[in-house]
Order: sequence, then C-alpha cells, then structure tokens
Amino acid sequence: MWFILTASYQPIPFVARTGLYVLDVKMAHPGLAVSHVKHVYGDTACNCGHVTQSKPGRCPATANWDVEMSEWRLVGPMLASLIIYLSLRMRLSRPRIQEFLHNWLGIYLSVGVINQTITEGGRASEPVEEELIAEIQQADLAHAAKYPQNSINSPRHLDGLIPLCVPCEELSLT
Repeated sequence: MWFILTASYQPIPFVARTGLYVLDVKMAHPGLAVSHVKHVYGDTACNCGHVTQSKPGRCPATANWDVEMSEWRLVGPMLASLIIYLSLRMRLSRPRIQEFLHNWLGIYLSVGVINQTITEGGRASEPVEEELIAEIQQADLAHAAKYPQNSINSPRHLDGLIPLCVPCEELSLT
C-alpha cells in the first residue's frame, strides 16, 4: 500500500489496481537510450469516504477511425515519433521497422503494435492537417525557386518555398 501526502501532511492510502510499462527513447550522449516507465493506476479514499480512481485518458471513438486513442499504450511519444518517421519518411515496411528497433535499440515490438502506433499517430494529427493546408494556401511566399522541366510529362517542382507561417519542404505542381 502506498500513501499520498496532502497539504496538511496527512497520509492518504493509495491502493494500486492496475498499471503498465511504457517504452520510450530519449536523447543520450551519444545517441539514443531506451527508457521504461511504470504507470500505476488505483484508488485513493479521503476521510469523508469519497474514492477517487485514477485511469488512463481515452479519446471518444469516431466513425472514420478504427484505432482507439488512449494513454494505455506500450509505446511512448518519442518512440512513436521514431516509428512514424521510419515508416513515412524513410519508407520502411513494418517488418523492417521491427528489425531496426530490435537491432539498434534492443526493443522487440510486434508488427501489430507498430501498425497501431502509426495509425494512432495519423489520427492524432488529423485535425492539424486541414489547418496546415489552409495556412499554406493563404501564406505569402517569401521565395520560390522554379526548376526547369526535364520532359513534357514530368511535373514541375517548386523547391525552396519559404512560407511566412508554415514550414514546407516541397510543393509539386502537375
């Protein structure tokens, strides 16, 4: 049994009901270090008899997404960012991401956990997408360098766009 101290330094008993470990990566010198944190959820009863339960946060379900967003997950935020980066930017498949995490960080995650992490990251960033598109469309371009077309059928690329509000890597016009 654990105790929580109140403002008057009176111990209140805390009864642990459930918990989970969260794996994450953090910057170390040199490279990355793997950390794990144990989150414990339980009950706290005050003198009047009221019981307060701690639970992980959960978002309500939506019709467009099959994945649930909650704090009840194995993958921490920095590790989730690394997994999403490896998938979207480096174009690694789920088994290749699994191999990378196992070989370089000593973490073994199933392909299902990796897929759920990527999908949950997409759901978390969905509200931002429309806002970013609107910002890019309304932004005044400070500089745009247009490169010549290599052939008639290839798209023109505007590289080096520097909008005033939103960072953007590349814009492709067809």
